[in-house]
Amino acid sequence: MGQAMSLEELKEENAAEEAEKNTESQAELDLDLEAVAEVEAEETDAPGEANQKEAEEADVEAWMQADDLASEEVDKQFTGHDIKRAKDKLKAKLNRKHNEETDALKRELEELKAQINKPTTPQVQANKSRDDFLDESDPEAAYTEYLVSQRIAEMQKNQAHEVAQRETQQRQQEAQSKVDSAVDQHYERAAKLSAERNISAEVYQKADGAVRQAIETVMPNQGEMITDQLISKLGEGSEKVMYFLGRNPGELRSLQTKLQEDPSGISAAMHLGTLKTKIAKPIETKTTAPKPAKKLAGGNAPSTVDEWKKKYDKADSVNEKVNIKMDAKRAGVDTKKW
Repeated sequence: MGQAMSLEELKEENAAEEAEKNTESQAELDLDLEAVAEVEAEETDAPGEANQKEAEEADVEAWMQADDLASEEVDKQFTGHDIKRAKDKLKAKLNRKHNEETDALKRELEELKAQINKPTTPQVQANKSRDDFLDESDPEAAYTEYLVSQRIAEMQKNQAHEVAQRETQQRQQEAQSKVDSAVDQHYERAAKLSAERNISAEVYQKADGAVRQAIETVMPNQGEMITDQLISKLGEGSEKVMYFLGRNPGELRSLQTKLQEDPSGISAAMHLGTLKTKIAKPIETKTTAPKPAKKLAGGNAPSTVDEWKKKYDKADSVNEKVNIKMDAKRAGVDTKKW
């Protein structure tokens, strides 16, 4: 039977065992921390997984980017009053043109009515003369009946023309009403957008005015009308497109080129539609919150380095990757090059 250990020897042995356990625990902890650090480094380098606060500060939505990159934010916001003022100012020319066209149509209709109500004369569309009816039993009555039939035909023709004029005018008014409504909604969205992004009324109106002036340069006396029509075709997101165009002269010149090449405006509308898809899409909110870890299929641990790596590559979340690296390191696998 071995010699009994002294109290001092027993303390030393317990201390040695405790130190060994602490060393093993520290080694495991170091492996775990190393695994976490490696995964965090990978996730930081991976695109789209940056810190949320940094991403929000660094990312600028496409429609807000400008050639000059100058900061023009001031305290005054784009209010409902600004909407009315901008619309009244920017659409004044279009309204005057519309009123002039309406007055011209009214004058033309009055002239047509006056012509219809004129007394019947022998000269009205008279392709035949009295001599053409001498063979009739009553030449004078036959000639008079001919003139009446000619007058009726002319009246019917004029009435049909008047109806067509009214229908055309009504369609124009309905189309203009839709454009006006779309422009109203455009400026309402612009006001909301400006308030949310702290863009002043002056800055937004300056961008808006730059676009209208550029279109007016290419299409004299039609700039306001064409701009409003393009806005109505763009619909939701037009407020971002107008702001972007007004602050990016290069993009604005591209629009002018489209209008010059195709005065119908079809190419310009298609170009702006593509531009809207490109710049008006909202940036998705980024987050660093890890996804819930998925349970791994099967209960057997990988036996080779390749199996560990395959398992790691298939992991969907940060937590899962960390756990796999921890287990691999405990199994003696070098994961630094993964």
